[in-house]
Amino acid sequence: MCYNFAFYLWIKQRICVNLGFVMVFSSLLFIFAFLPVVWVGFHLLKSEQFAKICDKFCAKFHLFIKPYTLAKLFLIAASLFFYAFWKLVYLPILLASILVNFYLAKRILSVNFSSNASQNALAQTGGAITRQTKAH
Repeated sequence: MCYNFAFYLWIKQRICVNLGFVMVFSSLLFIFAFLPVVWVGFHLLKSEQFAKICDKFCAKFHLFIKPYTLAKLFLIAASLFFYAFWKLVYLPILLASILVNFYLAKRILSVNFSSNASQNALAQTGGAITRQTKAH
C-alpha cells in the first residue's frame, strides 16, 4: 500500500512537471483554477445564506461553529493544499512550523512579562524556527 502511494506521488510529480501543472502564484493553474475556487468558496461560506443553512445543520448535529470560522478553516485547508501541491513531504514541516509559532505567539500574548526582552527572545526564537523550516 505504501509503495503504491509513493509511486502515485512520483507519477503525479512527473506528470505535473511535464505538463506544466506546477502551481506557483504566477501559474495559470493557480490564477484560473485554484484562486477562483478558493475565493468563491470563502465568500460562499461566510455569506448570510450559508449561515442559515449552517445554523440548521449545526443544531441538528450539536456542532457549535460559526460560518465565518468555517470560512477561515476552509482558507487554512486551501493554503495547506496549495503548499503541499508540489511536494507532500513538506506538509508536516509546514504544520510543525505553524504549531510552534502559534504556541510562541500565545505565550507572548498571555504572559505578563516584566520586560520586553523576554517577549523579544520568544519572538526571535519563533523567527529562527521559521527560517530553519523554510531552509529545508
